[in-house]
Amino acid sequence: MRATLEALSKGTIKPVYVLGGNEWLLVSRCMNAVRTAVVGTGPRGLSEDVFDGDNVSVNNLIGACRTLPMMAKRRLVTVRSAEEMAQKLGDKDQKEFFAYLASPEPTTVLLLVATKFDARRTWVNEAKKHGWLVTCSVPTDERDVDPWLTQWINAELRARKITTESGVVERLVAWIGPELGMLSDALERLSLYTAGAPVTLAAVDALVTPVREIESFDLSDAILMRDLPTALANIAQLRTQRGEALMILGSLGYSLRQLARAKQMLSINPEVNLSKAVYMHGKPPGWLASAARRWTVPQVHRALRVLAATDAALKGSKGSAMGARPVGDFRVLEEFAMTLCAGAPGMGELSG
Repeated sequence: MRATLEALSKGTIKPVYVLGGNEWLLVSRCMNAVRTAVVGTGPRGLSEDVFDGDNVSVNNLIGACRTLPMMAKRRLVTVRSAEEMAQKLGDKDQKEFFAYLASPEPTTVLLLVATKFDARRTWVNEAKKHGWLVTCSVPTDERDVDPWLTQWINAELRARKITTESGVVERLVAWIGPELGMLSDALERLSLYTAGAPVTLAAVDALVTPVREIESFDLSDAILMRDLPTALANIAQLRTQRGEALMILGSLGYSLRQLARAKQMLSINPEVNLSKAVYMHGKPPGWLASAARRWTVPQVHRALRVLAATDAALKGSKGSAMGARPVGDFRVLEEFAMTLCAGAPGMGELSG
């Protein structure tokens, strides 16, 4: 998509664009960039047609594309929800449509916008074959999302001439995540709030609410890495999301048992490939080994005992067999995290 926007800004315009992806903000920006490059930003004129995919025929569409522009260099023909038109194509219509994609009119720009994008469809692959496809998506692989978002936010900051202090971009990525509309809105509000001064972490704290959906396994990851600040922040967010403490503890128990298996395997064979021997969903090679190095075997055994006590504390209002006092569910989870990450006394344990 970035290459398409750069080409359009330099006046290089293709005769066909097929836009689609998992992020509508990117699709709409690219759609606006095509329109601006072809017919400008003013009201729709004599050289612009807009169709909806559910009520346009291939015959009408190709007829519009073959009409010469009036008082303009190019004609723009836009089809919204183009996937609905494609779904209705019979053999004859598909043949004509594909023939046009293979040999489009040089004085017309055909802009096909897919609202529900599926890259596996025949018509999408046909467009891709001719170089007309522009994918407007945020990466779906967890390992790629944060680096991509960091690059996107930095590009937005440069475009808006916004400066920031260190750590601002990382906090926006952590708090908002791959919600580009919310990120764009946050940048606009921060720019207005700071009135040209650099955006500070304090400004982000004042104006931006954490909205990224935290999963219980995010908390498990933080605890296995013994990262207490992140663990406590995740617990607070899970509470805001009205998560069920017992279900959250269930995922914590699963991760701790996998950690115990990893420690046992390492004690038998220090060279074992944990990535293959112990399943951890979505984790890159070496992640579990890195987590395991943060724990001794006695610490893992203690963690499993504290897990059992925490489970009893959440299930019983009068405390557990280890003497846990009846406190709020998420306060129990906070104590659990502090016990495991920072070595604080566990449920029913005495300090020292």
